[in-house]
Amino acid sequence: MGDSMTTGFIYDVRFCDHQTGPGHPERPERLHAIVDRLRAEGHQDELLHLSFQSATLDAIHRVHDPGYVRRLCLACERGESFIDEQDSTICANSFEIAMLAAGGVLAAVDA
Repeated sequence: MGDSMTTGFIYDVRFCDHQTGPGHPERPERLHAIVDRLRAEGHQDELLHLSFQSATLDAIHRVHDPGYVRRLCLACERGESFIDEQDSTICANSFEIAMLAAGGVLAAVDA
């Protein structure tokens, strides 16, 4: 028989602070549904909950133009509701949460 495989899990309740409004795919209810289903099916304890922290700006700048990153940060600070196009909905917490989520991706890759 082969070795069993472990599935890593990246999640932080702060992800739900990215509030994009009702009907938008990136909304807290989507994350709640995933976590609730994992618990209901008994899979939550089977996952390897990876620890992670926010990505650094240096890491982000490896894949995103620094000007864009700065514009996003400023748009969130100003309380703007989208960046570049109306489909790219943001809120005041979006920059912080994006940095946290990117850090989660980096931790998953490292794992």
